[in-house]
Amino acid sequence: MKIITLSSLAMVSLLALTSCLKDKEYDNSTYGINLDKGDNAIIFSNAPKKSIGINLTGTTTTYSLILLSASSLDAPTQDIQVTVAEKPSLVTAANLTPLPPGTLVAVTGTTFKKGLIQDTLRITFNSTLALDLAKTYGLGLTLTSASGGYKTAGTGNDILISINIKNAYDGNYHAVGYFYHPSAPRAIDRTVTLATVGEKVSSTNLGDLANPISLTVDANNNVTVADLNGNVGVGPTTSLSALPSPYTPFAGSNPTIYTNKYDPATKTFYLRYGYQGGSGPRTVEEILTKE
Repeated sequence: MKIITLSSLAMVSLLALTSCLKDKEYDNSTYGINLDKGDNAIIFSNAPKKSIGINLTGTTTTYSLILLSASSLDAPTQDIQVTVAEKPSLVTAANLTPLPPGTLVAVTGTTFKKGLIQDTLRITFNSTLALDLAKTYGLGLTLTSASGGYKTAGTGNDILISINIKNAYDGNYHAVGYFYHPSAPRAIDRTVTLATVGEKVSSTNLGDLANPISLTVDANNNVTVADLNGNVGVGPTTSLSALPSPYTPFAGSNPTIYTNKYDPATKTFYLRYGYQGGSGPRTVEEILTKE
């Protein structure tokens, strides 16, 4: 099982909360969590809404969301048992798609550890393969109770989690390489984005052009490169004989590794692909390393 901690604005929320506690309008209950001064509370630090991207995978995967202890800002001196329930009405109100039954392990609560200002609530997906990449899903949660004299109340009590699906290759990559072109040869050194198309399929651009291509990774981590709009007939050119003559690999490259492979250990694509232009072949060599 994978456990993924999602980045949050918990410390920012903590600073904002500190400001609220010193603010006259907070004392007047104009905003804030509307608790009496001196009350202790557990809230969702990212309430009312948080957006996350989850992996497209058949493997059970757990994500961690940040909770924040509030009020006096002193860390709890004992473990706090926090009870959580799903709140479908939050999803309906936001016009998001509910998660299909069986996708998610029921969210019932967590133990907020003593001595911490912030702690995590974990949500576990059995599988996400049945989810539609074109849809944005929603998960509504509400804090229903907390032990140790802590309250769950006010604007931090509910959170709507907006969920989008991404495969294991989705993200930004540093691309270095060379575009072999009969009239405009050039080096490549830039940031590229791989976007999810399917569990093993991602889309990006052809070299530094706007033409979209797909990268499909098979069970042996071989990569198939294909054109996504039918204009240029992109395909593999792994043989040196298919490269422009004379052929000069770009600085630091090793032409023998350009067999369109993906290295999962380093999250790196090694690519050589191209297409036939009107004045001869165009070939791109790239190393894409995930940032």
